[in-house]
Amino acid sequence: MNAKFVVSHLDQQIGPFTELELKTKWSKGELLPIDYVYDEAKKDWILLAERFEWAAGKAEGAPPPLKPVPERKLPPAPAMTKASPAASAMTQQKPAESTIVIHTPILNLPGIQDAAPLFIEPLPEIVAPVVAPVAAPVAVAAPVLAPVAQVSVPVSAPVSAPVSAPAPARVASRPAKVNLVNGVGEIDLSPENPGHVELVLQDSSAGHLKLQQPLKIQVLPLEPEMVTWNFAAEQTVGQDLEIKINAVDGRGTLCTHFADEFAVQIGGSEPRTIPVMINAGTATIRLQNTKAEKWEVAITYKGSRNLRLPEIKFVDWNPGPAARLILDGPPDLIAGNPLKVQVKAVDQYGNLASTFQGTVVLEVKAS
Repeated sequence: MNAKFVVSHLDQQIGPFTELELKTKWSKGELLPIDYVYDEAKKDWILLAERFEWAAGKAEGAPPPLKPVPERKLPPAPAMTKASPAASAMTQQKPAESTIVIHTPILNLPGIQDAAPLFIEPLPEIVAPVVAPVAAPVAVAAPVLAPVAQVSVPVSAPVSAPVSAPAPARVASRPAKVNLVNGVGEIDLSPENPGHVELVLQDSSAGHLKLQQPLKIQVLPLEPEMVTWNFAAEQTVGQDLEIKINAVDGRGTLCTHFADEFAVQIGGSEPRTIPVMINAGTATIRLQNTKAEKWEVAITYKGSRNLRLPEIKFVDWNPGPAARLILDGPPDLIAGNPLKVQVKAVDQYGNLASTFQGTVVLEVKAS
């Protein structure tokens, strides 16, 4: 444990460290399974897992998170030794194993059952292992913000305001092991978001194997099949009626790449049509009304896609709380005829407060 070791980490020679220091760095993820340590006995660079049992055990489980790694060349022997790693690399081979590690930037894509076979061929010479570059994680662009339309009676033109749609989750890269049986292995992938999948050889314990060609798979976005909406069937006058509209596929998944123009038709005392622009698969509009009445609401679409639209829905605008009294009677009357005056409780917009219960006292003045 008191011996000192020099390590080649991401094309940088660091150290020397004691074995305890190396084990600590390994547990913190500061060292990778593809890092090398200089072996004084063999006079050559070897993988950490070949030198230390604790590194070999870690490699069989889930390795530390990987970073993008450029193509590497082993450094010359550290200054603390006189060995030549280039000479020993030509004469010494790493023991072959039946495991190849493949880097998968996007995982869990539904619909892809069988991955394309991996073609491998032997190298003519055994050289110091070279690690292929690891593709950087694919960053999915956040969707465009959807506008929010707002209409107030008696104004019929919508007022736009931004509404953000949920962005697709960013997928992290991780290695995947493929066990080859009789020379053949398989990876099961299931894409959830549009983008692409690229498989490259990250590392192989058998130094004489290389990947003939990386595999790239284009993942197409989901296509919308229907439009759904959601809003309350009863509303109080003067409050906002919020209508949320989504374009979804056959499984009900939001199609975040979809953008097109629709229209919401309002049938009431003042019929009107409100244009709505769906961006990133979603849109929200807010409407106001001050008259107690019933609305018939429908959504229409004149685009080129064959989309299923939601059925017509109705909204009951209920009056607000009683705010004032209104007296209703004739302006003049012939003496001797009966006189009846109606007393009404109305809300702040003049709608009859039909749910109001109470007693009022009026003073009758005669002259």
